[in-house]
Amino acid sequence: MKKLFLKIKDTLLSTQSNQLFASSNIKKVQYIDLYKGQINDWGKFEIHKLPAVLFGWSVSHDPNNQVNRSIAIITLYLVYEQFHSTSSTFDDTRSLEIFDFADIVNQLVEGVEAEKTGKLQLISEESFNPEAIEKAVVLTYQCPYTGKANCPADKWDMTPEDTVDVDINGNLVKTL
Repeated sequence: MKKLFLKIKDTLLSTQSNQLFASSNIKKVQYIDLYKGQINDWGKFEIHKLPAVLFGWSVSHDPNNQVNRSIAIITLYLVYEQFHSTSSTFDDTRSLEIFDFADIVNQLVEGVEAEKTGKLQLISEESFNPEAIEKAVVLTYQCPYTGKANCPADKWDMTPEDTVDVDINGNLVKTL
């Protein structure tokens, strides 16, 4: 995961990325970190500039899946800025720039891969924590993951000598 985090960080902070944000009149990424619950309580964390991208992850290991035994789920929390009105009575579209920011981040990140992960593929996007002062969008990706050794289901070839039974009392009994 470390290499994927660093690859995403390098991608989002690159000169090419900065140029893409600038050409779209959207603020570039100012801060990248691991997600530690910052959106829920900014007061417990160091002050940083926005927009920010916060990286979360989980891995699902499935020994019965014969194609890709492990799937990584990468969650990017995109934090843009404090809310402005988005109601129909307000005629300023700055408050909707979070959507453009999310589109650009996705354009830059989708397909990124690292040594132990396959290419990131977007699987969902949603708003996050409507009570927060800052606007946040969550982009969720999945990819194959080979970072941890997984025990294949077919590794254990049972022979007749390995066969055991359980008697009515729950005791193991060697079959002869």
